[in-house]
Amino acid sequence: MPEAKSIPPFSQQAPWPVQLYSALLSHWPRVFALAVLGGLLGLGASWVSPARYLATARISVGIDYGRAQFADEDAERHIQARVQDLLLSDEALERGLDSFVLAGEAAPSLGGFREQILLTRIEAEWSLGVTDPSPSRAAGLASAWAAASLGLLEESQQEAWKLAELQALFFQFACRPPAPGESGDPPVWLCDELQGDLPEPALEAEILRRVAATYGIPPVISYALLEQATAPQRPVTTPRAVLALAGTILGLIPGAAWALWKTGKLV
Repeated sequence: MPEAKSIPPFSQQAPWPVQLYSALLSHWPRVFALAVLGGLLGLGASWVSPARYLATARISVGIDYGRAQFADEDAERHIQARVQDLLLSDEALERGLDSFVLAGEAAPSLGGFREQILLTRIEAEWSLGVTDPSPSRAAGLASAWAAASLGLLEESQQEAWKLAELQALFFQFACRPPAPGESGDPPVWLCDELQGDLPEPALEAEILRRVAATYGIPPVISYALLEQATAPQRPVTTPRAVLALAGTILGLIPGAAWALWKTGKLV
């Protein structure tokens, strides 16, 4: 009966790659078991945290300087900050969720939806992103959020114009040319504020309600939908195959260390 060949003894004088190869070959069952265990743990982690997809709808919200009486960066930042408050408001999110439900889909709760959204801005372009395990749901939620936000912007601008009309009831001016000797050279128009009646309590309450409905945005913005959200093809989180491979590699590391320690190289 032929004698079984044994694995060559571990050589301290051999190059490092050869020593590692010899150690792994000598103790391959343990190393293989640890690698498989790591791969299974990585696969299990992928099931606990499933892949998520990010869909983004884009809208434009800019200042119409043809209607604005200012060209100030601070004022523009203030307006864009109020726009952000509107886009992230409970009303905008709830309207988006309601329209998503009307389309026959099961919508998340308001708190859960807030954890799914991602809002970014570059100049006048706003990106409304939504993450979800389903690509189609992510696209549907993002588009519904964008449509609800544009509708709320439209309503806020209507309220702002109505508010300006109500304010004009109590802040009126009359302008006239100056009488001889009333003003110096060159002659200018003189404008006096007219004294009107104070608003009634009911009208004052209406003004305050309309102020809140404007979200602090004056009627000087223009807005439009730039792009509807589409279902993404790739997830934004790590795929299961990558997690399983990472777990396998991580399992090889302690296996290799154990093999080197057993052969006397790692002390």
